[in-house]
Amino acid sequence: IGNLTIADGGTVSIGRIRYDYVDESPSGSQVAVFDNSILGKLYLGTEVTGTGSLNIGAAEGYAAASTGFLEASEIVFGAGDGNLVFNHTDTSGLYEFNTALNSSVAGQGTIKQLAGVTVLNSDQSGFTGKTLVSGGELIVNDILGGNATVNGGLLQVNGTFNGSTAINDGKLVIDGLLLGNATVNGGLL
Repeated sequence: IGNLTIADGGTVSIGRIRYDYVDESPSGSQVAVFDNSILGKLYLGTEVTGTGSLNIGAAEGYAAASTGFLEASEIVFGAGDGNLVFNHTDTSGLYEFNTALNSSVAGQGTIKQLAGVTVLNSDQSGFTGKTLVSGGELIVNDILGGNATVNGGLLQVNGTFNGSTAINDGKLVIDGLLLGNATVNGGLL
């Protein structure tokens, strides 16, 4: 069980640790060196009973906060309950989240758009989980996999959405491809 909140302009960088030999000592000992030139992966909900959340801004249930930034090669959603929560105050449309999202188990992982405007500009077809939009705006400019439910706020697809979409009390704007079924109980623009 774990939660990581990145807010207030903070950055979390997931790199690798490499071991370098240091010739300064007589034994030529090894020293661990953090190297973020090769970014590592962030795992959320790895085990079936595991839970993990990455919160951008604030955690679900808390007041939205300013954004933070993740430097990682990808987020991997495992067999457990992994969540990526966007609960931030940036409404400019300039906050881009471009870290790759991948579901290691089909249908796993949840993206929660709660507040702010979040822009996905990269290919997220490796994500096959659920996207829940209940506030703010989630803008997909490339590809997003999985299924979506919009209970408030706006889901804007300028690229391709590969799953089914249910619009209950929010809006869906399509200026791209919707490759699944859409059930609209709210607004379609």
